[in-house]
Parts: sequence; C-alpha cells; structure tokens
Amino acid sequence: WGTSGWAAIPGDAEKAKLTSGCSKIVGGYRSFAVLKDDGTVVWFGNLFYHSSFAGVEFADVESSLTNVVDLFATLDAYAALKPDGSIVTWGVDSRGQDTTFQGDQSADLSLGVSTMAATDYAFAALLTTGKVICWGNS
Repeated sequence: WGTSGWAAIPGDAEKAKLTSGCSKIVGGYRSFAVLKDDGTVVWFGNLFYHSSFAGVEFADVESSLTNVVDLFATLDAYAALKPDGSIVTWGVDSRGQDTTFQGDQSADLSLGVSTMAATDYAFAALLTTGKVICWGNS
C-alpha cells in the first residue's frame, strides 16, 4: 500500500511470486527485495528515482540470484549473500552497489562473507577471516 509515486508497489508478475514461499523481506527507500524459500529473489520498486543516479539494475543480476541465503539493503542498494560467501549487489553505485566506491574491496570479498550489515548508504561485511570491510557513501 502507499502512493504509487513514492511507494514500492509490486506489479502483477511480482505479486504472483509473493503468494507463498517467502522467507525474508528487506526494504530500501522506494523498493523491496524478498528472499524466497528456494533461494531466489523477488525485487520491486524504483532505485533510480533521481536522474543523477548510476548503477546496476535488478534485471542485470537477476539470473545470478539463485541459492541466496540472506539479503541486506541500504536505502538505494541491495546485497545478496550466497552459500559460498560470495555476494551479488545491485542498485545505486555510490550507495552500496559498487564495492570499489571507497577503495577496491574485491580481493577481500573474494575471501568470503559470513554476514553483513547496512546503514543508509553503506554496507559492512564480516569476512570468513574475521576481518570487517566497508563500502558505500562516506
């Protein structure tokens, strides 16, 4: 529910996927992501509501979102954790999607993520090594 210009209202295709088997929901400023029992993700809303935003659309990563075990959200970006400790991100680059935005975190992320946390515009990841790394908008 909400005003369609501001709220994340699922379309008919998303509504059909939300009738059962949902295990977790996380929300951003104008969007939601739902983790299904089968490890897939349903997303709906609007991440690029400002013309200056750049980033990765959900449709660009949807095929990679299988076997997901957890979801995390900033206001404008999402991260999906997979069983092997890898993550898949989408959303606004400067608000958490781009893991290189505050220095390249690729090498550390390749070690594997145990869990994550999020603020409005940044993610923190606890690696399997015990190290914590952060990226997003400072």
